[in-house]
Amino acid sequence: MSLSKLIVLIFFPCLLFGQQRKIDSLLKALSNKKDTAQVELFIQISDSYQYNNIEKALQFIDSATILANKLKYKSGIARIMLTRGAIYTTAGNYDLAIKCILEAIPLNKELKKFYTVANCYNSLGNVYIGMNDTNKAYINYLESNNISKQHNLESLEAVSGLGLANIFILKKEFSKAIDYMEVSIKYFKKINNPEYIGSGYTVIAEAYLGQKNFLKAKDYYTQALQLFKTIDNKYGIAMVLGSLSYIESERGNHIGSISLLKEAISINKERQASDNIRQNALDLAKQYEKLGEPNLAVDYYKQFIKLNDSLFNDQKTKSISELEKRFENKQRDAELKLKNTELEASQSRIKSKNYLILIFIISIFVFLFFTFLLLQQIKKNKKANQLLQTQNTEINFQKDIIENKNKDIIDSINYSKHIQQAIIPSASMFKNYVSQSFVIYKPKDIVSGDFYFIEQQNDLVCIAVVDCTGHGVPGAMLSVFIHSNLKSIIKSNQFNNNPAEILKELCSTLNSNLYQGSKKRINDGADMGLCFIDKQKRQITFSGARTDLYKLENNSFETFKGDRLAISSSVIVDEVKFTNKVINFTQNSIFYLNTDGFSDQFGGDVKKNNNQNGKKFKQSKLNELYIKYNALPLHEQADNLLNDFYEWKGKFEQTDDVTVLGFKI
Repeated sequence: MSLSKLIVLIFFPCLLFGQQRKIDSLLKALSNKKDTAQVELFIQISDSYQYNNIEKALQFIDSATILANKLKYKSGIARIMLTRGAIYTTAGNYDLAIKCILEAIPLNKELKKFYTVANCYNSLGNVYIGMNDTNKAYINYLESNNISKQHNLESLEAVSGLGLANIFILKKEFSKAIDYMEVSIKYFKKINNPEYIGSGYTVIAEAYLGQKNFLKAKDYYTQALQLFKTIDNKYGIAMVLGSLSYIESERGNHIGSISLLKEAISINKERQASDNIRQNALDLAKQYEKLGEPNLAVDYYKQFIKLNDSLFNDQKTKSISELEKRFENKQRDAELKLKNTELEASQSRIKSKNYLILIFIISIFVFLFFTFLLLQQIKKNKKANQLLQTQNTEINFQKDIIENKNKDIIDSINYSKHIQQAIIPSASMFKNYVSQSFVIYKPKDIVSGDFYFIEQQNDLVCIAVVDCTGHGVPGAMLSVFIHSNLKSIIKSNQFNNNPAEILKELCSTLNSNLYQGSKKRINDGADMGLCFIDKQKRQITFSGARTDLYKLENNSFETFKGDRLAISSSVIVDEVKFTNKVINFTQNSIFYLNTDGFSDQFGGDVKKNNNQNGKKFKQSKLNELYIKYNALPLHEQADNLLNDFYEWKGKFEQTDDVTVLGFKI
């Protein structure tokens, strides 16, 4: 059974007020009611029968129609057409259902019954779902939803949400469908409507079925089945049994599937729902065929073909009968119109002579008057078009200027990117110094305020991660400046294996180059983690400016904190003091350095966190990932970290430049 067919089987009852009522009490009250009140009772009784006995539902709605027409009860006639449409929808007679509902819409609009108008469009959505016309179904559900919102019809807003959820299931957007349904079900629980709660459960089940999550689908179908049995909704019971049989079939339990289908076909026979019986017969034939029971499969295929032919012949007979009636009515109308036309023609000929001259004179004056107005309007339009053309020319000229300037700016930034990339070592170059390593480098913009650094100094390897103030062009300019000074300081050999003094010297360099006695002090700078690796002594000397170093060894995680002081041009150099930390390592030790771009990224599940702006990832969570992926090779660690980053980021914009280094010596 296809997914789209399953959707047809669980579309919803079209009237919110059509809840299961006690038919006996309604029949008892019928004898005490007269006129319009009796019409309303007929409608209620018909509505109660529509899911269990189509024939009786049609009998009572026919009685309501006769009495409402006799009383000229417009409001009742409008409700009757919608209820009749609902009955035909349940019976699978979609053409008649559409005809009735389309007749009900203008009647209810005239009476300003916006609740019923919205209900009509929702019912049309249900019919088109049954006909597998999802485009028309979506249009009508959306119209119902819009009218409901416009007139604060909370109940029908929830009902139309059910229909829209069905459409999303057909589009295979299952998560959206579940979101819509959970909102609708909350409302149905609020008003304690078991029929609609059950229908909602079936839609959620369909969504999970589309995701191939058979356990959850079965759970929701089972809850729906219990509710439908509680209110004796045979239509709902039969449909859910059919869906459960599909799940059992997919799980390979063909005997269980057959048992459920037999129960469903028995209920549908009781309901006299030929279309549903036909589908059950086809599904039973397929199950027996899979079970290796060809004789039983053939028997049910024969039932399916017989019902298919019967339905086709019934529809054909009804269509021919309807066409004959239309033709007879048109003939009578044509004859009556002809007689009336002849009578009116004889009368008009007498009057026309008296009015011809008057009409001719009035027509001349009207023609001249409108000709004058037309000429005036043409003159105004010509002036307006000339002005508009001038303005458009100027706008296009300004647009060209802006586009050219933007192109020049983008070209300049792209060129800057090449310059910045030239000073940043590639991942392969990084491996020349530390063979077991990974680099994650993701600029927020074309150019970046982050960079990483590796340099050989005598027998030592120097590694740094740097996060300059800002990102984009300002951050990139500062990064080139700091990179140049860092490289120069290291090559001078004045501070061999002393990263703390190098950080202090960078502060001094920034102070002298970016301040230079100017009255306006520049407060920009950088956060940095700087390491010197001595492979012979198997030691790392680390110093950090608001950057930490992380070590993992045999599932033991250590954090070596940097000083809470940034490299900045605004500090007093003599008062600056960074500290060195000497760390021993083994062949099992893994070290990590990162800027704050990863931990500051906004994202996460917006609905779960109830925060449209998202939440920060945080360093503590990144540390957990370091521990989680500890046993993997370093290149796989990088892949997993990137996957987690993009999954967390989702549709949010990247917050900052991201740099993460991992290495093992």
